[in-house]
Amino acid sequence: MFEEMKKIIGKSKADYADIRYEVKKVSSISFAGKELDYIGSNSTDGFVIRVLKNGGMSSIAFTKEKDAEKALRIAEENAELMAKNTDHKIAFADSPAIKDSFKPKLVEDPRNISIEEKLELVKKYDEQIM
Repeated sequence: MFEEMKKIIGKSKADYADIRYEVKKVSSISFAGKELDYIGSNSTDGFVIRVLKNGGMSSIAFTKEKDAEKALRIAEENAELMAKNTDHKIAFADSPAIKDSFKPKLVEDPRNISIEEKLELVKKYDEQIM
């Protein structure tokens, strides 16, 4: 997937373009007073393309890999529109490219805590508020 996305970004006619792939996992628990109102988990993934062209910046999100070229084209068109319709052109400072990854140091990884344990913790906080 990475090599394919690199090829697509390489076709850009913009001054700058990047793409990232994200996986987002969310657990939600909410109370209405003392009553459990909602509990659930969700996982989504998708791509974001950012483009800088002629001083205009645009980004677009999409979920299907096959839509990358179309998304790039739309982001470039939107960046051109931004450039034509603003007096404040965007320019990046000259700096070296850095490829890195970041993993926060966690005392406890929330992904390893069951939804039942999370519910008990939220219940405890809800009781303190009530």
